[in-house]
Amino acid sequence: MRSESCDLGETWSPVQRTDIPNPGSGLEVIRLASGNWLMACNDTQDGRYRLAAMLSEDEGTSWPRRRYLENDTPGQGSGSYSYPSVIQTQDGTIDVSYSCGRAGLGSAVKHARFTEAWVQV
Repeated sequence: MRSESCDLGETWSPVQRTDIPNPGSGLEVIRLASGNWLMACNDTQDGRYRLAAMLSEDEGTSWPRRRYLENDTPGQGSGSYSYPSVIQTQDGTIDVSYSCGRAGLGSAVKHARFTEAWVQV
């Protein structure tokens, strides 16, 4: 779903559907130094077995570029990746931390570091 505010969050546009699937999990979007937006999210209809870094060049209207930080096969034994947090450092590097869990193995926090160019490939 998508809604926009042009007055610092005082009012919002009507909610509209997007073509990005989401299982009801958290996501994070930041504006990069380039002006592009980066979103870290579970881009699945159900489950959290996949975590994507997606890039928008039109302020979130479309997300044509995508790379996977995690990409398991759904089903027994697949991981669960969620609650991403994203920052961009002064040198332009993007850092994403997120929770990672596997049945029988417990959970941990993972970290990924990459550049905007890596997502654009």
